[in-house]
Amino acid sequence: MSFVRSVARKIAANLPEFETIKTFPDFRIGLLTSHSIDFKILCGVGHEPKTIAAIKRLVKPGMIAVDVGANIGWQALHLAARVGRDGKVVALEGSDWTYDRLQRNLRLNDFPWVETMRAAAGATDIAEVEIQFPRGYRLDGAPTAAVQKVPMVRLDTALKHLPRVDFIKSDTDGFEPTVFTGAMEILKRDKPILLFEVAPYFYKNGELDRLYADLTGMGYKFEDLAGSPVNPKNTNVEYPNALELVARAA
Repeated sequence: MSFVRSVARKIAANLPEFETIKTFPDFRIGLLTSHSIDFKILCGVGHEPKTIAAIKRLVKPGMIAVDVGANIGWQALHLAARVGRDGKVVALEGSDWTYDRLQRNLRLNDFPWVETMRAAAGATDIAEVEIQFPRGYRLDGAPTAAVQKVPMVRLDTALKHLPRVDFIKSDTDGFEPTVFTGAMEILKRDKPILLFEVAPYFYKNGELDRLYADLTGMGYKFEDLAGSPVNPKNTNVEYPNALELVARAA
């Protein structure tokens, strides 16, 4: 833990929690001072700035984009600003607390082309499953996770109403193989650009290798967030870090 983060956590632990609205050139977002993602955005550091830079590079006006694991909407708002009124964004989030904040942040903006779903993306459609979700990531390290009931949906099912899908961002803390298994029809039909995070130590029984093989078999090639070619199998990632990848069909 860095010295700055340690000091920030100590300060946050002694501050009352309140929401403040921060205005950016393309959108507004409500931020809680006691949560790490919010705190980084509020302080001007930004949350996952390399991912945001990749979104700005890859997503064009008029695209149809999907945000799986949308959290409070930081990346969904960037997607909405990029695709514009001629495009569409579908944002999925499973955590009840986080989903409520996602909706509140969308209400701060005039983005009627953004659709939200409270659901967990997976390999099968299940009316209700129990999943442990965090309710934010507090600066003071206090635990927030709770088991919640939520629908599980295949993206192939949940996105049937869309004419196509151009871009999928997935950040689901280790569930990426099942997310993309449930989107195989879309991947084969539309070949959307994929931006996703993997932590190899999460996976068992070769499921990550199967995902790479499936994507390669459909003509996908892998890049890092800056657009340089990468072989994810040859990339060493140790806990608690993750590998962020872009996959594009040749």
